Amino acid sequence: MYYIPQLLTNRYVRHGFSTVEDGNMAFSYGEKNTVIENRKAFLQKLKIPKERSIFLELMHGTKIVEVNQTLAGTGFNTCELAIKADAIFTKEKDLALIILTGDCIPAIFFDGSNQLLGVVHLSRHNTQKAFVQIVVSYLKREHKTHLQELMVFFAPSILKNSYILPDHPEGFDLVGENFDQLRLKGVKEENIYIGNVDVAKDKEFFSHYRAVRDKSPEGRSATIVMLV
Repeated sequence: MYYIPQLLTNRYVRHGFSTVEDGNMAFSYGEKNTVIENRKAFLQKLKIPKERSIFLELMHGTKIVEVNQTLAGTGFNTCELAIKADAIFTKEKDLALIILTGDCIPAIFFDGSNQLLGVVHLSRHNTQKAFVQIVVSYLKREHKTHLQELMVFFAPSILKNSYILPDHPEGFDLVGENFDQLRLKGVKEENIYIGNVDVAKDKEFFSHYRAVRDKSPEGRSATIVMLV
């Protein structure tokens, strides 16, 4: 399991990011019972009952959802019942929010004044739609979030030097693009935390980009966040 160092000191948030050692977390890339056991074991490491988890089915779009305890347990056993969106927020304690990624950025948003926590899926596709700015606008509009206080933590993802594409021969800077969009929207630079883990190079993590090229095992990692 991987932890974001800057988030470990936050006493209001429990979080974790699964590694290859924790196993594949997506039904699309593994046998169902194995995936369920992987999910259960990973949640147990964080002392979270599976009945308190909510899984998203990511769409590479711009849909944002807010959830409460009435949706606890959604999506754990099947992706068909998972909530279809790319950002999930809650104000409720002891409710684990979970997204699965292979290269994209799982971005954790924390508004301490409102005790509002969320995790956002930032892909190349929705980055081009400025999804991270849509999320910030949503928080300002719906929760009166003060952007000077909003904190954003980027969990491990693919980095520019690895993300070589036909239309980006020098690498697509997924992290840099979203960092810039946040700053332009008014989030303080010092409140945006970016790590240096490149999932495409570090084999402790799953990477779709790497798997396609070297035929390494395909899988997805889970990012879990919960207010405590």
